[in-house]
Amino acid sequence: MGSEVLAVQDLHAFYGGSHVLHGVDLRLQKGELLALLGRNGAGKTTFINAITGLGVRRTGTIALNGIDISKADPEEIAMSGMGLVPQGRHVFPSLTVRENLVIAARVPTGHKAPWTLERAFKSFPRLQERHNQNAGALSGGEQQLLVIARALLTNPSVLLLDEPSEGLAPQMVDEVQRIVRDVKNEGVSIVLVEQNIRFALALADRVAILNTGRLVFAGSPEDLRTDNSLIDAHLGVH
Repeated sequence: MGSEVLAVQDLHAFYGGSHVLHGVDLRLQKGELLALLGRNGAGKTTFINAITGLGVRRTGTIALNGIDISKADPEEIAMSGMGLVPQGRHVFPSLTVRENLVIAARVPTGHKAPWTLERAFKSFPRLQERHNQNAGALSGGEQQLLVIARALLTNPSVLLLDEPSEGLAPQMVDEVQRIVRDVKNEGVSIVLVEQNIRFALALADRVAILNTGRLVFAGSPEDLRTDNSLIDAHLGVH
């Protein structure tokens, strides 16, 4: 870790007339996993939508690998190296597993170990077993694996994961956690948005908390684990 890959400064975001994010500052270092926590409605998904250019009006500065993407559209942001695993999975249900992956694959530049279709199938054996099945026929957990693999095939420098454990059986949560840890250990920088605090803290290098669109905490997982008043005030669970 060391060099900064994502720098967000004074980010405000609006849905119509609603002011949702209020001056959020966040930094992500190369190879780091930053867990972004908060209650429902705290602004976590709005933050993801704002930095990927999806459906919100925004002000402030967003830099990806030192390049200002504040005014870029979603396609430009994706091509610049931002990979997204959206909340709710969003597979292409009538396409096969293989077709879902191939449609996203991008020739990498500067990757020592790029993600290819072959590598994805090796890393996600469940997907290889089902490569000819339509994605709509997969279980929820398998669809989540597919969307993660699809994002990795864009060979991103920053991977955004929006609630990847949501609605999954415990065994599949463990599988997703293992995959995210492996991806992080390979040097991909990750922003993990989660409601499952245990899941997030098991993976995080740093933690940030949003409350009503404002950044109210940034620190280490250990700082958060040992401060029950902070957890009660902003997350409501232990």
